[in-house]
Amino acid sequence: LQLENEPKPRSNRTSSTQAMSTDSFAFHLLCIFAFASCAWARMGGDQAALLEYVHDPAALVDIRTRSLRVGVSVEYLWLRDMTALCELVHPPIPNTQSVAAARSRCDHTSECEYFVLPAAGQPLQLCRGMGYKSPAPSPASVVGVKPATLRLPGMAVLTNQAAMCPASRRVAALPRETSVDAAMAKSNALLRSDHPWSHFSLFLTDANSGSEAAGRAEFCSGDFALVPREGALAIVRSE
Repeated sequence: LQLENEPKPRSNRTSSTQAMSTDSFAFHLLCIFAFASCAWARMGGDQAALLEYVHDPAALVDIRTRSLRVGVSVEYLWLRDMTALCELVHPPIPNTQSVAAARSRCDHTSECEYFVLPAAGQPLQLCRGMGYKSPAPSPASVVGVKPATLRLPGMAVLTNQAAMCPASRRVAALPRETSVDAAMAKSNALLRSDHPWSHFSLFLTDANSGSEAAGRAEFCSGDFALVPREGALAIVRSE
């Protein structure tokens, strides 16, 4: 199974772009990402098969206030070469040959919060519950988490993205923190302290197998800029 990251947005800005402030650059980068995602979602082919095109990614961007609205971006959260415990909402479905077919099944099953597509020959599992928060290695398997499953109150959630976080702006880091709920509990504690954060990244898996980054959460302050990162969530406080 081939999972393709979205192409990195490119800009043809003139030299005047170099004068942008950091926050302006980050916001423009986000806008380009959102509209590019929307365009890819309307295309055919394998890349579009990995996008949940019912939602409009550009809806997260508030151009007037140059900020993000509460919500979740367009793309399923992809956990490649991983499996997860599954509370079935439908009997296992045999002969599911592609990620596109698995995603379509989950899209059209209202109770489905995520799916597990095992290695070739094994039936598709449509699931609900918390199992995706603690994935386990499984070569050639894929876990896909529906965007609506990842909604968080007061937050903008961007799937398969991570925020760059230099040490000078890092508020806290949680090694091996695989639970979204535990990370949110830590985030609330930080907000009540003298070390508030503006955004954080949660790595449920790492793009490179075996990396110690898997499961890490990083809390940061100040402006943000995103980079594609499969298996990660970038979570931004929505003012």
